[in-house]
Amino acid sequence: MKNLQEQLADMVESMPAFPTSVKKVIELTADINSNHKDLVKVIEHDPIMTFKILKLVNSPYFGLSREISSINHSVVYMGLNTVKNLAISIASIGMLPNENEAGLNIDKFLYHSVSTAALSHLLSKQLGISNKENSDFFVTGLLHDFGKIVFSQSLPKEYKKALYLERSNPNRLIEIEKNIMGVDHTQVGMLLSKKWNLSSQLRKAIGFHHTTKSGEYPDNDVLVNIIFITNKLSKELQGSENLKSFSKELVSDIKSRFGNDLDKYIESPEELRKEIKKSLQFLNI
Repeated sequence: MKNLQEQLADMVESMPAFPTSVKKVIELTADINSNHKDLVKVIEHDPIMTFKILKLVNSPYFGLSREISSINHSVVYMGLNTVKNLAISIASIGMLPNENEAGLNIDKFLYHSVSTAALSHLLSKQLGISNKENSDFFVTGLLHDFGKIVFSQSLPKEYKKALYLERSNPNRLIEIEKNIMGVDHTQVGMLLSKKWNLSSQLRKAIGFHHTTKSGEYPDNDVLVNIIFITNKLSKELQGSENLKSFSKELVSDIKSRFGNDLDKYIESPEELRKEIKKSLQFLNI
């Protein structure tokens, strides 16, 4: 009988790999000596990827003042890292199943993932993260819960039970997953992101996005802290009408990780919802 580590490896291996073009994009952008023209060639040889990237680049989410008509212009205007993360976002959304035996609601899953991504991107900008880097925050927010997809595909009966138990214990899914499967979705998500050859920083943020105790997570890691906060914030925004109505737990988490000046980091719920609404363009690709 296989041990837990072997079972985990099998589960992650059963997930689809990125398309060849996306894998090549990740390889090229990881190479400091690569030429942006090589990246352009790879994407342009994938007409579907080209179409979807240009659609997103020219969407209201980016709000550009001029139309971008080619992948070359996209790379020059927006940077290698942003184009890479657009390719990853498109590929990851495209491989999601329409249905699953576990009963995981894919529409709700996607909405939460995109909401977390949008809020992560916004908060990173407010913290002064450069345009070259802040797309990492979007794609990490988008992928942070993909371990749930692995569970729903590989262990549908077990995960159906976990999701059922979560209904009466909405804040204890991590504990429920560990009790039933032996691991939780953050650990599986880390393994999946490693298979996809994502950076160690992204893998770490995915793995620690539910970790609350100081000493168990990298205290000064901005990406980890932002994904932790925006995962919670995206859920609370569905019911909160103003900043004062956010839970004491969320406010305490924000203070402990970013200090007391909340207004500096989090805009009004109305503005946050506007950012989320813009990002829903990613669901139409």
